[in-house]
Amino acid sequence: MSLAQQRPDWRFSLVLSDGIPVHQEFKAVDFPSNVALQWTPKLTANRAMRLLYENTTLTRWAKQNGVTAALQLNGMIIPALDVPTFSHAGDPWPYRHDLWQQDRYESTVTYAKRHEHARALRNAPVVGWTSSYLRDLVCSYHGIEPKKSEILHNGVSAEFRRRALGELPAWSSRPMEIVTVSNVVPYKRQWLVIRALERLIQRPGLGSIRYRIVGAIDDAYRTELTALAAKLGVADRVIIEGRVPQERIEATLTSARAFAFMSVCECFGIPPLEAMSFGTPVVAADCCSAREIYGDAVEYCPPDDLDALTEKLELLLTNETRVNELRALGAKRAQLYTWERTAGRIAHHLGELMGA
Repeated sequence: MSLAQQRPDWRFSLVLSDGIPVHQEFKAVDFPSNVALQWTPKLTANRAMRLLYENTTLTRWAKQNGVTAALQLNGMIIPALDVPTFSHAGDPWPYRHDLWQQDRYESTVTYAKRHEHARALRNAPVVGWTSSYLRDLVCSYHGIEPKKSEILHNGVSAEFRRRALGELPAWSSRPMEIVTVSNVVPYKRQWLVIRALERLIQRPGLGSIRYRIVGAIDDAYRTELTALAAKLGVADRVIIEGRVPQERIEATLTSARAFAFMSVCECFGIPPLEAMSFGTPVVAADCCSAREIYGDAVEYCPPDDLDALTEKLELLLTNETRVNELRALGAKRAQLYTWERTAGRIAHHLGELMGA
């Protein structure tokens, strides 16, 4: 959106798969007039079929429609596409063997992704990265430095940044509730927060504490987390909402007293920055890109240290002095990340690729 607004004289085609549910959300977006949606068949939701489609049908379409540059947001390039490509990477998952090495399917998929990333590192004229952490992780793994690269952080919406600088809702009036907003999968470590909850309810003044989990979750993992909460005696204190509209996310962040983000596989991580814009203090796992992105605006703890997580959450739930410090720091931190700045740099590189 920001890219199209910055270059109204350019034409953009956003290629989406009709078989991927999250892509359907783009049908409701009001894009600028210089943006057209190009829908691929549903079968391209399958990785193998998508690769075939990209290197045959899509390549022919690009030639017939005078495409002069491509932006790939998966850190790859399309080998048969005969136009210069800006490859923008934002996924550390293929390089975190500890998270999937026992899964044969994931091992195969991540091998294929790493192979394609290496191709982009060798051949793409420019590569973008969502964090220095991701650049170092991928380049050191392959032992390849791209021809040109730049760190291009994700952005926080202008609305959220404005909110952060305004008058924040009173923290002390909020109910005793911890919230996590993220996809709900094992590496996001919501299960660790549930374990901390069992300990927190035994602390003075925290007997009413609850934990609200917001984000897409499959039925099997919901059952697993529910069973864990029941085993620990906190089933009535863990609320799993699943995927909800943006309005509900904002309402949740407005009323939460603390935000937990214990994910161990992130190249950026927007949710904590959005929580900061609502004046909600954050505890985050001290790994990946966390310190690069959040700076001194959150409390950190080792990724799987239950004792440390419990202590940090208690601090954020009870210590108003520290919370007010974090709120001020968080409001400033959120201002650093704008889609407009990132889009401007992407446009600069695309312009160079097109000779504009």
